[in-house]
Amino acid sequence: MRRFVRCRNYGGGGGCEYFEWVDESLDERVRSMVVGLMVSNDIMAAEIKILENDLEAQKHEVKKLKEKNRRMQLKLYAWQRRQKLHLSFVIVFILLVAMYIGYV
Repeated sequence: MRRFVRCRNYGGGGGCEYFEWVDESLDERVRSMVVGLMVSNDIMAAEIKILENDLEAQKHEVKKLKEKNRRMQLKLYAWQRRQKLHLSFVIVFILLVAMYIGYV
């Protein structure tokens, strides 16, 4: 939590030992606030991850429902075509019966 300045070769094989603290250490109240903010940040990050996972699950569910909707629309279209075909047969049958009886 504190800032410092050091030589690029500090602690390495270069032999430079220059190191200096730039700021004073934080008092306990500020340190407590920073720690609290860090904890809050971690909690929010975990909540974001949960929400992202929920979003992915919802996207997957939407994809499944769209596919199910597409299949149902195809079934409806096929059923409507059969109904029209059946109606056509009924109309032709009625006309044939009427012609046979002599009404047309």
